Amino acid sequence: MNNPLKVLEEKHVIDILFFLMNRDHCMKSDIYKNVSTNSRMPVKLDMMEKEGLITQSVDTFKNNTTTVSLTPKGRKITENLIEVGQIMIDQGDFEDDKIL
Repeated sequence: MNNPLKVLEEKHVIDILFFLMNRDHCMKSDIYKNVSTNSRMPVKLDMMEKEGLITQSVDTFKNNTTTVSLTPKGRKITENLIEVGQIMIDQGDFEDDKIL
């Protein structure tokens, strides 16, 4: 049986979720510019889509640009990650006072 949390262990996945949290959608290139240019980013995005965290759709009217959006499941998981981070801050485990 596969561990459904395994995708969250991948480098940059949580950063991608946080990046998408305050956006209705963005272009895949925005993620590359703002999160990472790691050569495995397409694989990570595909993994996230397979787990139902994001959707990727190609806009043929915009030169085949790929748009990325959080799914309701991805949004809920991101909200929970923010809540966990805030609990850690509130408990004095971190000096920062915000997650995003």
